[in-house]
Amino acid sequence: MSTLNLGPISAQSRREAETPLPIIPSRLTVSLSDRIARFLVTARERTIQEGGDLLLGLSSPRNDCISYHGGKEITLQTRDHALINGMHFTGSLNKGIIFLHGNGNFYETSIDRPLHWREDLRISTGGEPSYPHLLVFNPRGTGKSDGITHPDHVAEDLLAAFKYLVYECSIDPNDIVIAGHSLGAFFGALGADLIQQTFPDSKINLLSDRSFSNINSRVDLRMKQAKHSKIVHSIFCSVLHGLTTWFHWNRNPLNALERLKGRVCVIYHESDGIIPYATSLHHALVGTQRTRSYSCLSLREPDDGSELSSKAHNRGFSEEEYKKVIAEIKKMLQLPLSTEEELLSLDTLTANS
Repeated sequence: MSTLNLGPISAQSRREAETPLPIIPSRLTVSLSDRIARFLVTARERTIQEGGDLLLGLSSPRNDCISYHGGKEITLQTRDHALINGMHFTGSLNKGIIFLHGNGNFYETSIDRPLHWREDLRISTGGEPSYPHLLVFNPRGTGKSDGITHPDHVAEDLLAAFKYLVYECSIDPNDIVIAGHSLGAFFGALGADLIQQTFPDSKINLLSDRSFSNINSRVDLRMKQAKHSKIVHSIFCSVLHGLTTWFHWNRNPLNALERLKGRVCVIYHESDGIIPYATSLHHALVGTQRTRSYSCLSLREPDDGSELSSKAHNRGFSEEEYKKVIAEIKKMLQLPLSTEEELLSLDTLTANS
């Protein structure tokens, strides 16, 4: 298992990463920060509650990644010295994908989707199939990764993963796709923004699948699931909204997307039961001033009487949707398209400012 040390974090970045709460004792600050992380991030809660049993359960699929898919377990050291556990599937193309899974999952339990992408992104070079690199990891505070989960921290984790592909695998920063699902896409947008700032002359690409525009929509959903009375629900939500702001969880992914210079694709589902459309990233983009264009894919259910709408948030792509996703990733990676892929198109949200 290899470790990449990305060097010390700058004084300015360290100040930005630390929670600016000097009037509260540090032990209480850490405790409150972790409670918020555990409330919002199911994988963090499971990591704390299940401990060694969870890690033991994750070891089998992780070993399968190594034995059957040629993965290499890696440890990334971030600029603020956290150790992040991940898996690198080496490619023979100088292209790369970083995939960040959704809430409640770990890379060990969410590897099928990006592995299928990698398989279908292969091209033939000299008669031999060539594949892009794939890197997956567990965000800080989940699985075997150190620390407490927080948007700013996971952005640093993504930067460490990106630098690994650039400096250890010699991949051009323009030829990497950051892809995320749900909460992973929320983190992905913020991480892509940090990466864009770090590589200002590069075009950073992002694929956001069924994500939300405001973390407080997740707070409201969790409280709704608790089935409190309306008064208790209102009080708790108000307090928690204040805490997400106080602890800098309430980051704006729209601002992050606007600063990206590469291709951005936003996937959404109007019947999503986990991310209601009114709270979705796509809905927010439609209703805001945009300085750039976005490719968009609206997921639809087949008119065959099936009951897929209840699973709309986590379901796999239909055959037609999948073809469009692969074609979009190919465009991001600057890979050649087939004749059929050339004819596929996504909706476009153009700049309107």
